[in-house]
Amino acid sequence: MSRLIRNGQAVPEEWKLLRLAPGESPQNVRLPAGQVLVPWAVWRARRRELVHGEYEHGWALGVWFPADDIPQSMEHDIDNFSVIAIELVRVETGDGHSIPALLRNRYNCTGELRAFGDIPQDRYATLQHAGFDVIQRLASHAEQTVLPRLHNFNRGGTALGQVAA
Repeated sequence: MSRLIRNGQAVPEEWKLLRLAPGESPQNVRLPAGQVLVPWAVWRARRRELVHGEYEHGWALGVWFPADDIPQSMEHDIDNFSVIAIELVRVETGDGHSIPALLRNRYNCTGELRAFGDIPQDRYATLQHAGFDVIQRLASHAEQTVLPRLHNFNRGGTALGQVAA
């Protein structure tokens, strides 16, 4: 089970991340029961079914997409999502740092914003400072080294190789 960093604490993951396997399409992929983060293409193809699951079973909805592919049309759907997850690929180049502001200011997103992907440990505090509520921690990043640094960063100190502003 992966662990998340939320409010400077390591917490267990409660959501399933749906990825399309080779040969699967948004229309024919099997939707797991429970809270699931679906790719944007699956949301667009199966919106009615996903909303029905939310009302029938009380399952919260979440969507994810790559940082370089934020859909312009999401403003009409943003209120449906409890979580919006962004897959970061090129974090070392600043990939994703402006996304929280874009989603909050342009689309009035009030739900949880989550960063996931192959995120280097030294970028956690920067992403948190940029506005992500949750960062999915790689299993190889030990809590005992990450959490004290984030706590120090949040108190205005220097952490994870970053200088506090």
